Amino acid sequence: PIPCVPWQSQTSGQYQRRVHGMFNQTVYPLRYTPRDFLIHPISLNLVIIETDHCAYPFAEKNMITDTFKLADSMTDADGEQRMDTGDSDDELPESFVGVPKNQPGRWASCISIVNPINGQTINRIEFEDNEAAFSLAMVEFAKRGKEKFLVVGTAKDYELCPRKWSACYVRVYQFYDGYRRLREIHRTKTEDLPLALCQYKGMLLAGIGKTLRLYDIGKKKLLKKCDARNFPQMIRVIHTSGHRIYVGDACEGFHYVTYRENERQMYVFADQPVPRFVTSSCIVDYNTIALGDKFGNFIVTRLNLKKDEGDETSWHHAKFGSFLNAAPSKLLDPIQFHVGETVTSIQKARLRPGGDEVLVYSTIMGAIGVMVPFKTKPDVEFFTNLEQHMRLHNKPICGRDHLAFRSYYTPVCGTIDGDMCEQYSSIDYKKQQSIATELVKDSPAEVVKMMEGIRTMVL
Repeated sequence: PIPCVPWQSQTSGQYQRRVHGMFNQTVYPLRYTPRDFLIHPISLNLVIIETDHCAYPFAEKNMITDTFKLADSMTDADGEQRMDTGDSDDELPESFVGVPKNQPGRWASCISIVNPINGQTINRIEFEDNEAAFSLAMVEFAKRGKEKFLVVGTAKDYELCPRKWSACYVRVYQFYDGYRRLREIHRTKTEDLPLALCQYKGMLLAGIGKTLRLYDIGKKKLLKKCDARNFPQMIRVIHTSGHRIYVGDACEGFHYVTYRENERQMYVFADQPVPRFVTSSCIVDYNTIALGDKFGNFIVTRLNLKKDEGDETSWHHAKFGSFLNAAPSKLLDPIQFHVGETVTSIQKARLRPGGDEVLVYSTIMGAIGVMVPFKTKPDVEFFTNLEQHMRLHNKPICGRDHLAFRSYYTPVCGTIDGDMCEQYSSIDYKKQQSIATELVKDSPAEVVKMMEGIRTMVL
């Protein structure tokens, strides 16, 4: 597991340009906006759910486009008949001219299986009757062996504000034809929008509104095994590790849940004291989760249980009682950092073979950042002092205090701003010498060498 020590943020500028030089990208156009995707572990194809709001379904959009083309080719404003040249240059791409816009509350959605090598769409299932897909998961049900099923959460006639819908479903699909096509087995109606789906102990965990529900597969529909209804707003994301369940609420941060199979009961035993509007998350280790919220914050939250308390699996059920209308234990936030942009995704990965594990995150404006854990205390002290000196000698041109910006939502802690340290090479040489002397370094070259060592760990 990665220790909870100060991290270095590398979010823009030189680091982004270096990564861009190492990788290439290929763009494959999709029918609608991709909402989520999975990689099939056997065929390695991409399974993507695509959903657009205020949009026409593909067939209806083609009918509208053909109608406009027919009207344009018939007559002009003077009533004279105009010939259709059929020139392909007259047909501009949709990315340039846009698409017809539908009224609010109308959706266009589909499920696509895409070959990532050549971008070919192998299979596509278009949703009808104004139904849209919002979540998906790959699940192995214990009753069906090791066969993998695709589970998709959908809503029909969904309106955003105020929230209302005519029906919500959890659909189960089966792969066939060499995992190239999908066949719907059945659908299960739910009382609220299923925004989070996850596999757990050979069954399906579904976040349905404020309810966390455990399903098992049946012949005609999913069978409800257990549910917990004490979540504050709306379940946005679910992770699992061992017997522990991590539930992210849309407005109240993360809750740690345990399921007792002999009692058929789920208990919430830890939550966050500070409300967080979760947009992305990733499990760091068994007790730690990294998350981003919609206000542009990067947070690492951790559960610290005392040795005499034991694990939640050994607790008496009376210990799960709420304390001040909340969970009996509280999560701590040892790392808090204001990125400045909404974090859309977080992944724990190694960026090179044999490299150290880092947390890679992306933002809504297209930036890619890396959080690097320090291994030794001297490194922590060195970069902490370097950041303090850079705040004094290289203040922002707009006059805003750097510490106040990084503490915009909550006070920054446990984090060192790598972007600020990277500006050391751009300041005046006399200031570089002054800072190097105060850092007990012989020359500015040694300071730059220390920063190069951090880059080497990542790239």
